[in-house]
Amino acid sequence: MPLSRREALGEKLVEMGLLTTAQLDLAVREQARMREPLPRVLRNLRFAAEGDIANATAALLNLRRITLDGAKVPESIFATLSRDFLLKAACTPVRLQGNTLEIAMADPFDVETADLIQQKTGRSIRIGVSTESEIHAFLTRQFGVREAISGAIEERINRAVEATQAGGGRVATVDEGSEAPIVELVDVILLQGIHEGATDIHVEPEEKLVRVRYRIDGILQPGCVCPKELQSALLSRLKIMANMDISERRIPQDGRIQYTHDGGVVDMRVSSLPSHFGENIVLRLLQKSAGFFDLSGLGFPPEMMKSLEKIMSCPYGIFLVTGPTGSGKSTTLYSSLSLVNSMEKKVVTIEDPIEYQIPLVRQCQVNPQVGFTFAAGLRSILRQDPDVIMVGEIRDLETAQIAIRAGLTGHLVLSTLHTNSAIGSFPRLIDMGVEPFLLTSSILGVLAQRLVRRVCVKCRIEAGPPSREELDFARASLTSPDVMLYRGTGCASCRGTGYKGRLGIYELYIASEDEKELILKRAPESNLRASTRNRGQRFLMDDGVAKAEKGITTLSEVMRVTQEAVLI
Repeated sequence: MPLSRREALGEKLVEMGLLTTAQLDLAVREQARMREPLPRVLRNLRFAAEGDIANATAALLNLRRITLDGAKVPESIFATLSRDFLLKAACTPVRLQGNTLEIAMADPFDVETADLIQQKTGRSIRIGVSTESEIHAFLTRQFGVREAISGAIEERINRAVEATQAGGGRVATVDEGSEAPIVELVDVILLQGIHEGATDIHVEPEEKLVRVRYRIDGILQPGCVCPKELQSALLSRLKIMANMDISERRIPQDGRIQYTHDGGVVDMRVSSLPSHFGENIVLRLLQKSAGFFDLSGLGFPPEMMKSLEKIMSCPYGIFLVTGPTGSGKSTTLYSSLSLVNSMEKKVVTIEDPIEYQIPLVRQCQVNPQVGFTFAAGLRSILRQDPDVIMVGEIRDLETAQIAIRAGLTGHLVLSTLHTNSAIGSFPRLIDMGVEPFLLTSSILGVLAQRLVRRVCVKCRIEAGPPSREELDFARASLTSPDVMLYRGTGCASCRGTGYKGRLGIYELYIASEDEKELILKRAPESNLRASTRNRGQRFLMDDGVAKAEKGITTLSEVMRVTQEAVLI
């Protein structure tokens, strides 16, 4: 029996080496159960990257691969097609040539949608292939979601104030926190954070107002300002959504929201903290549909990428990732797991909290209230016959000892540690009470990282050579003191900041035999650092300066995130 076109796509991905036969079989079964297109199932299972699926689909069907950069479509075309319809179908008009309308589809096998667009627009249709993420981002830009949401917030603030005044300004109850104006206001505040790509939403009561701020690319950006009279109802609504006790305002609380919108599902960790003017509430946004974790897409230099792949191919040992909170350690660990996650290996994690769900991986959430700590969970995991173990964080001696024992007895262990540099991990673990000989025997490598903001590509210009301050900071790492640098001037796309998106800067430390001798002698970090510099070790600043010279980021960004690490 000849293959269907969708089955042929799976075979094409196997042929291109982007999918294994076992993964394809599992995806086909999952597709039959979920009744969704195969590309979406493969993406949700994270068996293949969106871009790879789109490339394979285009090659299979002999269609144009469309990236949507710079696409311009007459407004009259969008007037006949609603945003909700296009988002649900994962397609968009791209270009009008004569009477032929080119459309980009994430699932070009969906001929019914193509026929419907042809009927609605009255044009001949030519199909191209794009990814669902690219289409969603393009539609967001095309329909001006940012402006629409900003206007919606103002409108709902006014409606909520009117409703509060009509009610005599009474203190919020459960019912009041669920009234339509407040519900709608909270919805658009959350939607703005999602569409802006925020990682956190801060709701901060002050003396005469309630301020909302969004953390975008690691920096807090201003959002809306709400009247003080909405504070009680606004905070109550958020606490209701997070299943918190709205009557308790004297102690901190934690909760969780699973927020569904037209772009997918976002998991939100919610924290409340009593303060002088009322409860501060912070929501951490975790995109469940964040997509395929690809280590090669995180910005590692080629030689460092080869070393990481070699480490992840080891059957046993420990790989550590270090850095402050919010430096991307979890993303690096999840991406590292993608290199070893397969049907042939048992991968188990213990996390606090579980940030992203990964197919085939058994993920456990710590619960200290019932005694399920990192150490207790790790001890139990070792009885589950794992091949690879990921420990969210090594916080104490007991967890460190069990992790090291696992690394020495045939398991590959991945974990994080809070230190300022990769080299500092060894003195830190020794200070915890771990014997040096265990560290030199078990640790395969330590990766330190920070996140820097990317220069906005839409408003990037030449900024000239480094300033005197930048030269003083980075002279040793610059290829030339007259190298041409870049900066963003600020535009609508980057909210006037000159930056859009983030990437990592890294240092990977693999101890040499001489340095292992220093570790066994409990040498201070300064001695280890001097030894590694003599053999050409690249540090965080070196990687950051190299990326600034390429115009990816700026030296001021590298200074912002690495100066503390350099001083220590």
